[in-house]
Amino acid sequence: MLLVALVVRAGLPLPLLLIAFMPLPLIAVQYPRMVYLACTLLAGMALILGMRITGTEPLDALLVGVLVTALAGGLFDRLARGLRAREAARGALSESEHRLRAALEANMDAFVIYRAVRTSNHAVVDFEILELNAAAARMLPLPRDGGKGARLRALAPHALHAELFYKYRRVLESGVPLEEEYATESVWEGSVWKYQQVVPLDDGVAVTARDVTGRKRAEQQLALAVHRAQALAQVARLSTEALNLEEIVTRAVQAVAEVADVDFGCLLTGRWDRVVAQACWRSPGAGPELEQLGSRMPYVAEMLQQALQGGWPLYWDDLLTHSEAAPGAQPAISGVCLFPLDPERALLFGRSGAVRPWSAEDRALLEVAAQNVRVMFERTTYLQGIEAAARRDPLTGLGNRRAFDEEATAEMARFGGSRQGNALGLMLMDLDGLKAVNDLEGHARGDALLQAFANALIAAVRTQDRVYRIGGDEFVVLMPNCMPEGGRRVAEAVRRAAADLRRAGFAPAGVSVGVAFCPSEADTLDHMMHLADERMYAEKRHRKQPVSAAGGTDQDRAGLDELLNS
Repeated sequence: MLLVALVVRAGLPLPLLLIAFMPLPLIAVQYPRMVYLACTLLAGMALILGMRITGTEPLDALLVGVLVTALAGGLFDRLARGLRAREAARGALSESEHRLRAALEANMDAFVIYRAVRTSNHAVVDFEILELNAAAARMLPLPRDGGKGARLRALAPHALHAELFYKYRRVLESGVPLEEEYATESVWEGSVWKYQQVVPLDDGVAVTARDVTGRKRAEQQLALAVHRAQALAQVARLSTEALNLEEIVTRAVQAVAEVADVDFGCLLTGRWDRVVAQACWRSPGAGPELEQLGSRMPYVAEMLQQALQGGWPLYWDDLLTHSEAAPGAQPAISGVCLFPLDPERALLFGRSGAVRPWSAEDRALLEVAAQNVRVMFERTTYLQGIEAAARRDPLTGLGNRRAFDEEATAEMARFGGSRQGNALGLMLMDLDGLKAVNDLEGHARGDALLQAFANALIAAVRTQDRVYRIGGDEFVVLMPNCMPEGGRRVAEAVRRAAADLRRAGFAPAGVSVGVAFCPSEADTLDHMMHLADERMYAEKRHRKQPVSAAGGTDQDRAGLDELLNS
């Protein structure tokens, strides 16, 4: 102030002084020593001016100059320090910003800063881009330099824009960050998965995003592989259960259809002219007409024969391209694959809807599943053969004593409590003359007699009757739903069959028959067998008793008639 007053009193213009001092702050930033020298020079000038104007003594002028120099030097030193600190901070900030931009550009994640677009009443209606890196420009996609200022509404389809907008607005208003994964659909790439992290700012949000499609697809493939392995394990476990062939097929197809692109499956049995679909399983969307493959698509029989003769799986992606398909027809299934199981049967998998090729993954899964089913088929068939052999007489092919005991017990349980006139007949027979044939003609001839008598029995009884060989020369017939009159007719047919054997060369052959019924005569199997055995031996005794030329006594003939009518 003293310096200004001196200048004004000396008549120097004040603007000129201000102009002279204006460069000093700028110079002070880079050259603080020059500012100090300038202040000293100004103080000397002020001293000289003061001496001239006031005529002051040199000592007083010197004191005034020292005071002015101290004040000016302190002022300019403080100013220089503040400017240097600000400039250093600005440089550090610029360096940090440069490093941050470089890091964002080098980062594979997309980074976008959105500013909220508000209406006059401060309601958020959209978000626009303030800053983005190259990865974000590629992901959105946007031109690298033209992305700033673009709005979210213009970047995303309507449905996705609405979803993202509400999420960003919720983060901005709540102040709670968001972390999620979401999927979008691409025409060329299918489902595209993205991970994003949204952080609230003062008036916007910062979004970090990355494409995680590769990881998600790898996870999906892993999960699918686990499900496929579980399905195959489920199919393999069927071998530990007591299932028939149809149950094996149905449950195997159902297990595979949960992870493979399959809508239908069945066991196909047939020859060139006819195909029968058994053990059918179909998805809820598949129609019941799939179970009539042979009648609706006759060319399936040809495909079955191709698979059976080749012994290899047969895949058909589009049945409309088959030469036997009717023009313009819409088959119930669009694609099939066949896996041979034995010379007459194959496992079929089918799909409906749009035509699509069988993928390598589905082929591998279906082939392993079919191989498991084939092994189970062979095992089940082998066990059934062993079971059948254990219940069958190897010489005659009739049921043996074990089969008779099991089936007769089951029939007794069914007919034992009947009160509606239904009856179970049991006919016990001895093949007479077998020992004589063995002794006179050899055991081979005796075996031939047994086989011939077994065939004659099968021809003599009714269709529903079951014939067994329970001992060396003992045979039994179970006659369900048979009344006594019907039993007598069957017994007479058996006796005529034995007479035919004698005419066929087995001269000693004959048969003794005893019949009993449940529940009218016996209520247990042992009781029925006892009654039939007594009647059979009574007939045997009558057959061996000598009869006169006139036909025997009246008592003998009456006894034989009673036996025949029993």
